[in-house]
Amino acid sequence: MEVSVIIPTRERIHFLQKCIDCLQLQTKKPEEIVIIIHEDDEETNKFIKNLNTNLFIRYFKTDGGSCKGRNLGIEKSKGDILVFIEDDVILEKTYIEKLNNIFKKEYIDVLAGYTFDIVDLTSPLLIRKGEFDYIKENKENKFFKLIIDEISRTSSDDLLNNNKKLLLYTLSKFLRDFLKIIIIQEGIKKGKILASGYRSQMPDINEFNGLIKVEWVNGGNFAIKKDIILKYKFNENMETLPYVLGEDLELSARIGKEHEIYLSSDLKLLHLRSPLGVKINQRQRFMSMVTNFYRIANLRGNKFAYWWSVIGLTISRIVLLPFSFKTAVSELKGIKDGIVELRNIK
Repeated sequence: MEVSVIIPTRERIHFLQKCIDCLQLQTKKPEEIVIIIHEDDEETNKFIKNLNTNLFIRYFKTDGGSCKGRNLGIEKSKGDILVFIEDDVILEKTYIEKLNNIFKKEYIDVLAGYTFDIVDLTSPLLIRKGEFDYIKENKENKFFKLIIDEISRTSSDDLLNNNKKLLLYTLSKFLRDFLKIIIIQEGIKKGKILASGYRSQMPDINEFNGLIKVEWVNGGNFAIKKDIILKYKFNENMETLPYVLGEDLELSARIGKEHEIYLSSDLKLLHLRSPLGVKINQRQRFMSMVTNFYRIANLRGNKFAYWWSVIGLTISRIVLLPFSFKTAVSELKGIKDGIVELRNIK
C-alpha cells in the first residue's frame, strides 16, 4: 500500500520548508509527495527545484485555486492512499506510519486526522478546554512541546498555567456555541454536517480514543483511497474567491452518501495558519458563505434550516453595525449578493 501526500501551496516558502522537514522526520516516509504550485509562483518553483531532501517529491503547476490544484494532485499521484494536508502544518512524527497501519487493519475508505489549530488555541471564543487538558497531560511529548511553544509565541496569555483565565475563555466559548445553536442550528452532536449546510465542531481529542464516526473532513488533514476520490474530486465551481470556503464540507457531503468517514485520534497535526497571500474581501467572503453552504444544504440538509441560518447570519451582522459599521455593511452586502447569486446554482 503506497501513500502519496498532496500539498497545494502558494508563496509560503518558510512554512512549506517546515512541512517538508516534518515529513522527512516521519517514522515511515510517504512513497511520494506531490506539491501543487500556482503557475505565477516563481519563488516556490525555484525553492522546490533546489530542495535537498531524501523524499521523493514531484511538483506540478496550476492556474487555478486549491480545488483545481488538489484535483490535479489526485490525477498525478501514484499512491493507493492519498493524504491531503496544507503547506503550513506540522505532522506528529508517527502520522504516516499510523495512517498506513489503520488502512491495512481496518475496512476504512475515508479517514480524518485530528487538527490542533493555533488560532483555536489562542482565540478566547474558540478555545476548547479539552484540548488544553490533553496538551498538559502530554507536555513531555516532543510534538506537544512544539504546540506549547507555538501557543507561548502567539499568545500573551499563559493559559496552560492560568486556570481562571482558561475558565473565563471557556465560558465565552460556551456563549458563542449557544448563539451558533440558535443561528445555524448546530445542536450538541459533534462532527456532523448540519441541515443548514454548516457543520458542528469535531469531538475534543480527550472525548474519544482511536476511531470515531464523523460526517466531514478537514481539507487539510485527511486521507482517502485514490479510487474513491477519483469518483468525486473537489468541486471547482466553488472557487469564487482566491481562496476556497467550504469545499471540504461539500466534498464530505457527497462522499458521505456512500462511504463512512472516521476521525482518528492517532493522526495528529498542528495547523500554524500562515497568513494568506491574498487580502480577504469580506463582501466576497460572505457571498461565498451564502452560496457554498446552500450547495451543502441541498446535499445533506433542508431549505428551512438553510434560510434560518441566512436570517441568523444577517441579524448577527446588523448587531455589529454600531461597533464596526464599514465591515458589517460590507458583509451585509455580501449576504445580499449571495442570495441574488443563488438563482444561478442548480
